[in-house]
Amino acid sequence: MTGAEQPRRHRLPLRLRVTATFALLALATTSAASLTTYFLARTYMLQQREDVATRQALVNARLASSLLSSEPPEPEQVVGAVTGEAGTQVLVHFRGRWYTSAVSLDPAQLPESIAQLVEDGSVARQRVTTPGGTSVIVGVPIRSAQALYYEVSSLRVLSRTLSILATSLLVASVITTVASAAAGLIVSRRLLSPLRRMSDVAVDIAEGDLNRRLDAAGDDDLEPLVDSFNHMVDSIHARIERDARFASDVSHELRTPLTALSTAASVVRGRAPEMPPRAATAVQVLATQVDYFERLVLDLLEISRLDAGAERVSLEPVDLLSFLRRVSSQLEGPPPDVDTEGPWAVTLDTRRVERIM
Repeated sequence: MTGAEQPRRHRLPLRLRVTATFALLALATTSAASLTTYFLARTYMLQQREDVATRQALVNARLASSLLSSEPPEPEQVVGAVTGEAGTQVLVHFRGRWYTSAVSLDPAQLPESIAQLVEDGSVARQRVTTPGGTSVIVGVPIRSAQALYYEVSSLRVLSRTLSILATSLLVASVITTVASAAAGLIVSRRLLSPLRRMSDVAVDIAEGDLNRRLDAAGDDDLEPLVDSFNHMVDSIHARIERDARFASDVSHELRTPLTALSTAASVVRGRAPEMPPRAATAVQVLATQVDYFERLVLDLLEISRLDAGAERVSLEPVDLLSFLRRVSSQLEGPPPDVDTEGPWAVTLDTRRVERIM
């Protein structure tokens, strides 16, 4: 198929496309900003929580060192004496035994990587997933007492905070997207209002009001379009006036020779009985056509005067069906098929419509 034969693809209305563009841009922007904010906040808050847990573990490890270095050492008191935030579990490995303040994390579940680092004498920390949720484990070697100290700090509160943050960012993204869609709808209406005005003016012009024009209303962007549209209407108006003047001028110019021709035809028609049959028939045909031509010129003159406003339009109520049948009977050739259901009363200038038909 050629390009002209290809079916037109269905496209969304311009207003809907503008609204959708605003909404999608807002959704993409807010989603990117929300994700960036969430991950930056999550990274920062986790880092801060792990730093706090490490500092607290070092402080508590010094207290545990003093308790384990006393005589006699009482490791059971160590796990109860150290202070920590709610949800913090303390594990102490002393002289081959494990002492713990809770049963949330079994010593056997300590990650091997952090356990090896602590046994080698290094302070280590690691984030792990425990039955109670995500936690951070901080291990501190106590060299003076030949012991290992671990603190398991729950990140449950931080997880709830991050969940609230994610929900808030999601709600903000939805609200921003809806607001942007509403803004896009408002903007699209403002953008399309000149087109609606142009459409209204075009309809009025098509219905015969050639004096309608567009107004740019001080909009520099619309002024070229408005000027082009108004220039086009002016050109059409001028062309119609030229055509009307031409028809009027031609009708006036034809009236004088047509009057002479009609007079001559009448004289010849009066001598027709004295002529041979074939000549008389030709004279009758000539006279009939001259009469028709004269009526046509008179009709054109009357229409020209009406178009120029020289005569007032005389409106009267008539039955359209009867009027059309009467006028059709005066036309040459077979009359058109005119039919309608019941009477159809209209108000029109019967003489002008009859002349036009």
